[in-house]
Amino acid sequence: NRNFLFCITGGTYHFALTFFFKDNQFLIVEDKEKNFTSYPIAIQQEQITHLPISKHSPVKNIFSVPNTYFVFVLYNDGQLDLIDTTTGQTSKKIIKKNTDSSITSLEVLNKDLFIVGFSNGSVEKIIMYGNTVFQKTFIYKKTPIHKHNSAVTKITTENDYYATASKDGTVIVSTATSGEKQIILPSPDPILTMQFNPTNKNELLTATTKNVVTLWNFSNPDKVFKKFEITLTASLISVLLTKKIIIIASEGKSISLFNTETGLLMGSLNYKGNISSIVINKEQTLLLASFSKGAVVLYDLDKMFTYYATLAQKTFEKKLQKKSEQPSMFTVERVSPLETLYSYLPKGSALIQKFSLQ
Repeated sequence: NRNFLFCITGGTYHFALTFFFKDNQFLIVEDKEKNFTSYPIAIQQEQITHLPISKHSPVKNIFSVPNTYFVFVLYNDGQLDLIDTTTGQTSKKIIKKNTDSSITSLEVLNKDLFIVGFSNGSVEKIIMYGNTVFQKTFIYKKTPIHKHNSAVTKITTENDYYATASKDGTVIVSTATSGEKQIILPSPDPILTMQFNPTNKNELLTATTKNVVTLWNFSNPDKVFKKFEITLTASLISVLLTKKIIIIASEGKSISLFNTETGLLMGSLNYKGNISSIVINKEQTLLLASFSKGAVVLYDLDKMFTYYATLAQKTFEKKLQKKSEQPSMFTVERVSPLETLYSYLPKGSALIQKFSLQ
């Protein structure tokens, strides 16, 4: 963001370990001394706020509360703080502990509603009300507890649907039609990440710590099935699901692109060095990738999809032509145009901008 860069270059530099955007209004930066600072980047405020994030336990994650200046800070020991990014005011009494269990996961739906997972496998949908950090909360809904009291490690939502994953790999999906009925997606391994399909909320993509990516369909809660499964040879770094493309970054030099509908490999992207991280914009039109040698590359996802779809169709037509020259006893079966491809993007075809950080 240009405002933030101007602010920093006009002052002093700090080595950032991690950073987090708050509704495109603030940039929260953690420095090497584990101090957190909030920088305003899109509002008429010049004040830089040092956030009173405790050092009693490592920070597990920071969650934005939409349409407010607040963020939730979840620590590894289960403590949850609510902090005002403009004043640094904090409250450490957001949620009463569920029996003797600690908070292990959190998903914020809006400024009044969030879902909390606990170490004993229970999940609570909680409403918060009030105008300050000294807000009050009450339990809106409890969902079925995960078996074996396995800690809830991941929560993801899509409108009124939400899914929770426990430490033993079990995923429970709650939908408008399922009610209190459990839709269980079994997994032998813990879930690394999961996300609802943006074009069909009755489908959930899961990725395990054993590098298996699966798209589940539960349109009929009584007949849950795997739409497809992708097994990777390298360790997963990140998985992103868009309307057309599943973007998978694994340890190594390539980003793999799979078709969201078929699960087939469309192609790969690579640059100088190994993959460090990937992220997409809110509109899911741009992919930003960083590499170990300092390169940061911005790709146009729509152009990328069009390029691979066209290339796949041409490849398919060539195969049809070759098969048509064979004796008539051979039958030609049409396969998906988006078949497996290993071709790389030609230089500049879907590359908007690239630059190197020295």
